[in-house]
Amino acid sequence: RDDGLSRWWWAFVAALIMTAWDLVMDPAMFETEHWLWQVPDLSNAPVWQRLLGHDGYFGIPVVNFLGWILTATIVARTTLALIPPSEWVARVAPHDFPLALYAANGLLPIVICLRWGMVPAGVVGIVVMGVPLWCALRATQSSGEC
Repeated sequence: RDDGLSRWWWAFVAALIMTAWDLVMDPAMFETEHWLWQVPDLSNAPVWQRLLGHDGYFGIPVVNFLGWILTATIVARTTLALIPPSEWVARVAPHDFPLALYAANGLLPIVICLRWGMVPAGVVGIVVMGVPLWCALRATQSSGEC
């Protein structure tokens, strides 16, 4: 459907998928020193700041993932304002290239995580990226939903 609520829903789903990719991509890039996180000492900060700055996931602060959700929701919602969902379904969804591109983009950080001994991050990547891919493949093959 092309109504506003559907567009917001699909923008949020897209943001969750984008953030899922970041769950595996960030540990891989951090481990290979493509970028580094500098988390300040938050021991004397208010509880909410300690929670947002907590870096318990391979050194990556929680606020990073919240930022991905917010940013990706806005970008996806803007895209859906320009290209209605019904047009996306008719023109893009029937093609395999977006799914192949998604799989390729997910595979590299998964392999890096597994190669560098970050097996939990690799497994998280396989699950959180594999489920949307499986759902999309299932939907394209059976004209149904996941």
